[in-house]
Amino acid sequence: MAQRKSLKPGVCGFMNPVCALEEPSCVEDVDFLSSREMEGGASGHGGDCANQAKLQKINVGRCVGGPCAPNVGSCGSSNDFAPNDVACTVGNTIYGKCGERCSWSPNDCLSGEFWQFPADECSCDQVQVGACKLNYTSMESYT
Repeated sequence: MAQRKSLKPGVCGFMNPVCALEEPSCVEDVDFLSSREMEGGASGHGGDCANQAKLQKINVGRCVGGPCAPNVGSCGSSNDFAPNDVACTVGNTIYGKCGERCSWSPNDCLSGEFWQFPADECSCDQVQVGACKLNYTSMESYT
């Protein structure tokens, strides 16, 4: 059984950083730093953003006239997506799924998998996210 890892957000901005999961969450002309880019920084990894309770309060977007959504892909097009809706958080959003696997976006679907959004059983704790971490001799994959 794979060990469950916690999601680590990045930040938008340097002077007054705002926790964010993806660069599109940042307002125009504000730089995004991923969690990897923040490692070893003055505030440690993510500072306050690494707190899982705070992570669940990060705002996500909404499909126009529809449910909360983590990204444009969940809604179909940028015209159908409104970013950073204050009523929508990582913790209260119902996510989609690729086949039978709860996923962050339709970009996570493998060939032959159908994207369904929203999927009632896909709360934030069920969404499978992955990452690669450099090992001195190889790349390890975490999901």
